[in-house]
Amino acid sequence: MKKRTAVILITALLLFVFGGTAVFAAASSSSTGNTFSLKSSTPADGYKRMQAQNVMIKLNFSSDIDSSEAKKINKDKFTFEDSNGKPVDYKIYYDKEDGKKISLLAEKKLKENKAYTVTIDGDLTDNSGATLGKDQTIKFETKKSGGGIVYFLLMAAMIVVMMFMTFREQRKQKEEEIVESGKPDAKAPKNPYKLAKEKGISVQEAQKIIDKERAKEQKKIDKRQKKKAKLEQKVETEIEEEYQIFKVHTRRLAHKKIKR
Repeated sequence: MKKRTAVILITALLLFVFGGTAVFAAASSSSTGNTFSLKSSTPADGYKRMQAQNVMIKLNFSSDIDSSEAKKINKDKFTFEDSNGKPVDYKIYYDKEDGKKISLLAEKKLKENKAYTVTIDGDLTDNSGATLGKDQTIKFETKKSGGGIVYFLLMAAMIVVMMFMTFREQRKQKEEEIVESGKPDAKAPKNPYKLAKEKGISVQEAQKIIDKERAKEQKKIDKRQKKKAKLEQKVETEIEEEYQIFKVHTRRLAHKKIKR
């Protein structure tokens, strides 16, 4: 009887272990299901009126793909080529504000009235390790440019941008001069003998007060300079990205006006 009971218990235990493992495996498979996908693109697949100059393909995915590991894995997961299979050189730009978005910027002007295809490899990986599962393609065609007016407008836009950047650089230089001039601690006592005489204290005590005030003011300056440097770096990055997009939009706007 005891032997029979032991066999039943062992059988039940084995069923529990293997059954639990099967359930866990099924749950794991379900929890790691591939939900990574391409949500949208600009231009959309099939677009036929793309500007040939400064072509930028914007891709929006369902999850973040901006980790350092994902960037390494995905480095060669994009193919940009014309209808003859000739590759197009491009650069990848990751959105600083949204890890789900990236852009492919063609390094040179594309040919007008020609078809192009961007292929995203199915092995493209997001930050969690999920993959697309299958290749995604975006096909578009370029159109004929509007001529000299477009270039004139582009040059005008570039001049405006250069003026803005020059003004910003001048303002930056002025701010640096203000910080480096020492004005923030201009009111701080500097002569320990004079301070000792004014307060009726020893020179050593006066020097400690001066050192303390200087350290306090220097801490304020260092904090402000650090904050300013961080902000300027962010602005530099944003200006570079916006400038690339600005050129594309300027050409599109010009072509729309010409078409009308």
